[in-house]
Amino acid sequence: KVAERSGLDRERLDRWMTPLEALYALVDHLRCLAFMLADGITPSNVREGYLARLVIRRALRLRREAGLELPLPELMSLELEFLSHPELEEKREYILRVLELEERRYAEALERGRRLVERTLSSLPPGSSLPLEKLFEFYDSHGLPPELVREVGREKGVEVEVPEDFYIRVAERHSSPAREEAGGGGEERLPRTRLLFYEDPYRREMEARVVFSREKEVVLDRTVFYPEGGGQEGDSGILEGDGKRAEVVRVEKRGEAVVHHLSSNPFKVGDRVRGRIDWERRSSLMRHHSATHVLLEAAKRVLGDHVWQHGAQKRPEWSRLDITHFKRLEPEEVAEIERRANEVILSNLPIRTRFMDRNEAERRYGFVLYQGGVVPGKRLRVVEVEGWNTQACAGTHCRSTGEIGMLKILRTERIQDGVERLEFVAGKAAVEEARRREEERERLASLLG
Repeated sequence: KVAERSGLDRERLDRWMTPLEALYALVDHLRCLAFMLADGITPSNVREGYLARLVIRRALRLRREAGLELPLPELMSLELEFLSHPELEEKREYILRVLELEERRYAEALERGRRLVERTLSSLPPGSSLPLEKLFEFYDSHGLPPELVREVGREKGVEVEVPEDFYIRVAERHSSPAREEAGGGGEERLPRTRLLFYEDPYRREMEARVVFSREKEVVLDRTVFYPEGGGQEGDSGILEGDGKRAEVVRVEKRGEAVVHHLSSNPFKVGDRVRGRIDWERRSSLMRHHSATHVLLEAAKRVLGDHVWQHGAQKRPEWSRLDITHFKRLEPEEVAEIERRANEVILSNLPIRTRFMDRNEAERRYGFVLYQGGVVPGKRLRVVEVEGWNTQACAGTHCRSTGEIGMLKILRTERIQDGVERLEFVAGKAAVEEARRREEERERLASLLG
């Protein structure tokens, strides 16, 4: 209609308008990326990281359609100057570094991908077209835009049909992670357990009454046994009473109840029992859990505020911490993270735990509380390493960082695009690791003469 009213040729008008449309869309994409990256989202191949990468690659395509040759970081720099947002200015360096890295990765992917597309199209029967699912595979697995595939298709005489809503379909595939089906509501309600390990995490024994008993499971009215949760393994130990005795081999939380899994179950409802945890195991778990909080904050301060906890597991022998980061960790960065973590440990900072109203906690500390994911409920258990790190956390912790003893990073690896894993030991395990490495050096030195 615009062509008719203006008396211009439609194709000529389209040639004029397409670059202008692309330019306006590019500005919108840059603004979106600025806030996504400033919020700490790391481009990757999963979940919100995938959406960030999707926006980056669409911005690169729009830049091409607009006829611009400036690198994406330079365009973003202009956008940040226009927005003049204090938070964005704080994250400027990180935003530009990520875009530079992503643009380089994309160029390398296109170079490799073009050869892949050529081979795939050449293998198709004469007169056939490329299946739509293959188009999605090219984009998801290799980052190849459908426009490139269509361009190669024209050269090879193969029809490549690209749906108008292609990018919307791609986003839908990654924006909603599969959810576990909720229970059917038929799960039995077990009696509530008083959680003594929160009242005093250093308490090793307790007397309690059995309020539920079935097969090799018992629920007590109170317990010092910590149930597995938040990446921390549960306690083990002994239950005994009236001449009966059983090992506690696993502990889990079901609703408001703590279920103790026993090696055998000689107890019935109403029995009085005495419980004793394996303190060596618990104390090591506490050191590793507190060390995880210290290490996460050290990583954030060395690498940048974009770092978030992606996952963690605390075991008595060793632990791991998965963090979001846009590239592989350099040896110098790992060494500095370890140095800062041990500096905090030696400073013997107090570690405080308390329950807070969710709204109050969020107002005071912000959403950075939820490093391990959003915690349900109106009240949060907040763990604060004074002056260093604060998180919503349900685990057991030391009273101060000095009790951790020391921390040693064993290794790092990239477990998926945008996620780095740090495996480490703390406390006695760290001392034993240091001794083992020293013995290994001495052995090698003796072999070399």
